[in-house]
Amino acid sequence: MAPNSQRTPASVSSKLVAQRLRKQQELAVAFGATAFGLLHFPKVLDEACRVLSEGMNAKHTKVLRYVASNHTLIMTAGIGWDDEDWLIPVEAEASNPAGAAFLTRRIVVSGDIDVDKRFNVPPIMARHGLKSAINVPIQGMGEPFGILEVDSTHSHAFADVDAVFISAIANIISFCREQSLAEDGLGAAQRFSPQLVGASSDCVLLVTTDGKIEFANEACQSAFAFEEGSNLVGAAHTALWHDDDQARIAQAVRAAIAGKSTRVDGRSASAIIGDEQSWDVSISPVLNEHGAITGALMVLRNITEWRSHEDALVKMVSSQEARLEDSALAIKEVHHRVRNSLQLVQTLLSLQASLAADATVKHQLQAAATRVDCIGSVHERLYSTDNALKTDAQDYLSGVVDHIAELDPGRSISVDARGVSLSETQMTTLGLVVAEMTMNALKYGRGHIHVGLTDETGNLTLVVEDEGNGFPENFPTPSGTGLGMRLIQRFSGASGGSVRVDRSVSFSRLVVTFTKR
Repeated sequence: MAPNSQRTPASVSSKLVAQRLRKQQELAVAFGATAFGLLHFPKVLDEACRVLSEGMNAKHTKVLRYVASNHTLIMTAGIGWDDEDWLIPVEAEASNPAGAAFLTRRIVVSGDIDVDKRFNVPPIMARHGLKSAINVPIQGMGEPFGILEVDSTHSHAFADVDAVFISAIANIISFCREQSLAEDGLGAAQRFSPQLVGASSDCVLLVTTDGKIEFANEACQSAFAFEEGSNLVGAAHTALWHDDDQARIAQAVRAAIAGKSTRVDGRSASAIIGDEQSWDVSISPVLNEHGAITGALMVLRNITEWRSHEDALVKMVSSQEARLEDSALAIKEVHHRVRNSLQLVQTLLSLQASLAADATVKHQLQAAATRVDCIGSVHERLYSTDNALKTDAQDYLSGVVDHIAELDPGRSISVDARGVSLSETQMTTLGLVVAEMTMNALKYGRGHIHVGLTDETGNLTLVVEDEGNGFPENFPTPSGTGLGMRLIQRFSGASGGSVRVDRSVSFSRLVVTFTKR
């Protein structure tokens, strides 16, 4: 859902927005884990109000339940309200923010209710001195269950990230309500109702403990059709996957049934109609009212386009290196033109990242922009210096990590690559690997990050370490755990290198070796 809001200046600095986003992501994950374990649906609503209050620094939050008999919305959970406020119905009409959100089934944001000509000022907001409000529908069977609302005494109090956060909480409430209805006697099949998940562009599967598909939403039935009109229910989930990926995905499902959520990637089976597709698969256990695991929930997102971008990036770097080594004619002009082209790509990616409402998409676009910028930095350095054969690694890598450090001002990064000089072709690869490893350390590690590069008898050793607790025993997997790790493995492998975890230390240390050329 796209927010239906006035275009007003944000009153929150970018640094505070980043801090709020990280906090909201943690709260949303924790709320999901807690909510699915609560047996009483009203307790889920109470916890949602508390989480929203903490995550959005708001003193007034509430859940409004729709009452069809008189077409009103009644407060059924909330924080910061007087006793009489709970008794006052809100008309489900477009004249007020909550009613408009209910009727349009879209997020409605009012940055300043006093001057917002779309709505009349609700008496309850005037009585509490509330200036801005954000309302999100809580979906349900056929029509929304109601509205999730957060209010503030400040004008323009909400940033774009808040809409993503409150939507995530509303979606969790929707799932919990469906689960509650199922446990009240509507049957297990309605726990994951087609009406609720059918509109999702992601594929959703419910798998039993013996590996059979119990439920598949419409998107999944379409994406994994073996023949026209086929139904996936009752089939083994492994039948959906390429022969090379079946065992790995089956192992991940068994891990979820054992209680461990996990994430893998895989390709669709050759028997599926259409071209082979690549999928990112999140798998988590499903619990009944007694806390027993009854199966696994699989959410599949198509990453075929991302994978093609990954391959194209590798080919672009390889092609670029070959051309640079074959010809030294007009090299500075070539670098200048390439840098300008890459700068345009990086600018477009950064713009898309700033406009993206989904936090995952925003992060992926920012990471892609950083990768492009790293390649462009090499070209900029080469056309701005008289030495076109060698580049000082200390100077170049310091510039790379300084740019990445802007993604998380709360973390520090140092570089020690003194005395190392490399050709422009290998510096491109090195810059990308350092960028990926540093971004991974920012995302998954903690504390100070150190990047070290040494040149020993023709071999380069790159070390990136932080103050985290180390890596899992199975890290890194042969196929990589994500786009970043796959790029590290592919770029280092293209330069005759290898990636390993140094388990002789108590903190997180990743070591990459290259053959110097």
